[in-house]
Amino acid sequence: MTAGQCPVDGPILAIPPSEVAVKESREEAGAEVKPVRLLGILDKRCHDHPADIYYIYKVFIECDFISWVGSDNMETSDYGFFSLGNLPPLSTPRNTIAQMRTLFDYHNGALTEPMFD
Repeated sequence: MTAGQCPVDGPILAIPPSEVAVKESREEAGAEVKPVRLLGILDKRCHDHPADIYYIYKVFIECDFISWVGSDNMETSDYGFFSLGNLPPLSTPRNTIAQMRTLFDYHNGALTEPMFD
């Protein structure tokens, strides 16, 4: 699964969400992925995030893992597969523990309908 965020007024909107998921997964985690379904679109202001100067929608897309391709990245301290109880420290301005729990609920089949707001 991957999550990406971008300001709604930024040039990234010219890229389809599925391509952003592939791009961010490669850049942030060194993973080659195939997007398979939209899990949700969240308004960052409606959730437990600190205030931001940008108006941001968070788009969550489930992806199938293909392979590790490596990444030299200053933003990510570790990458791999983690259980919910063994997550590395989160960048909570970007992703909250509640959102991670929800994503695990999708992964485990407890949720199937896309979330919004």
